[in-house]
Amino acid sequence: MPDKPRELTGGEPFHPGETVRFPGGRRRRVTTVYTCTETVGEIPTTWWWSWFHDGSLLEQTPIEDCHYTDHDLMPADAPFTRELVGPAGWLEQFEAAVRRADVPGVPDVRVTLNGRPYRITATGTVTATIVGDPPSLPPWHGLASPNGTLADHGHPDGLAGPVPVYFALADCTRPQQIALGLWTDHVCLSFGRRLKKPGKRAPDHAPLNSSTVDTGRNHD
Repeated sequence: MPDKPRELTGGEPFHPGETVRFPGGRRRRVTTVYTCTETVGEIPTTWWWSWFHDGSLLEQTPIEDCHYTDHDLMPADAPFTRELVGPAGWLEQFEAAVRRADVPGVPDVRVTLNGRPYRITATGTVTATIVGDPPSLPPWHGLASPNGTLADHGHPDGLAGPVPVYFALADCTRPQQIALGLWTDHVCLSFGRRLKKPGKRAPDHAPLNSSTVDTGRNHD
């Protein structure tokens, strides 16, 4: 008999081969799980990125779960990529604004994605281990190697970070619609929505733990 599907209860990682039942009854089989960590101010945070057989991605953080169903691959030399991650780009502007003591909270740095206005809500670096085969999207190959060490993820033309960089974006007018970016050798943007945890309302934004955003994943 097939294993009983697990529910999205929040805070408990899944494993490759397990079946997960989503709100509405849809079932998806886990193919790959990344266990991710970041330490900010000596406080470590752990979260999970789980890929499913249908190509969708589940993000489980201490604050909320998010489900991404559409993905865009952006080459390193694409104009949008340079505007995003290049010198004086949007991520650099976001980080600089966070560092300024006279600007409290999350800075208001906005970009246009697929014709929709988004604001950058967090960015940071991630160390990850992987169980299962990496997804087909090349940037995810540079996140972790199967033995748990960081993969070689050099960036051309000086667009390099010491470790893989993630960033989060929220739709300016549809707060449940969000995007997750991963930057290794290329940039991958994943689009999806927040999933409410039982008995807990999803906040306007659940910021990721970040070296540049001090609210962190552990902040409610």
